[in-house]
Amino acid sequence: MMRQQSLPFTERKFVIWLIAFIFFLSASIFIYFLVISFMAEQDRGETFADSVKSALDRTELEHVDEIMRFNGKVPYDVIKGKTGDGEHIFVFVPVMEGEEMKVIYEDDGYSREEILGKWQQTCRECDLIQLTPGYENGQTMWELIYTDNKGQYVFEYYHFHSGNMYEQFILRQTQ
Repeated sequence: MMRQQSLPFTERKFVIWLIAFIFFLSASIFIYFLVISFMAEQDRGETFADSVKSALDRTELEHVDEIMRFNGKVPYDVIKGKTGDGEHIFVFVPVMEGEEMKVIYEDDGYSREEILGKWQQTCRECDLIQLTPGYENGQTMWELIYTDNKGQYVFEYYHFHSGNMYEQFILRQTQ
């Protein structure tokens, strides 16, 4: 019985086509995620402009110092600024329709520096990623995101008015 033999150059063509296909597929996936992340960042910038306009029109905010995003159950654009009297306030502008805008005076709770001080006492070898005021479940809080000495991503939430920890989430790395 005779065995059919394949030509050596057809096997090489198959391998070349397979490598080209894998490269094209990888490049397509990379470009797709690049475009998605660019669009998400662009959308966030668009909501920032609308949120600032809304906050200036509907609250006593007169000067904007900083704009941040709090991503809770309801995402908020958080605008830190001053009133005409020079009081520092946070305006929480909901990104989604149907939620109300919230105004919190910075002097009514723990400051950014006080929360950072509490955190640094308990986590000396940690790297801060972000500290953002937030509004969740009817409560104003500080969202602290950092990596600990084990390289784990940690989300801690502190009550704005009392400074006590509300909750903590640790994302452990699988090995």
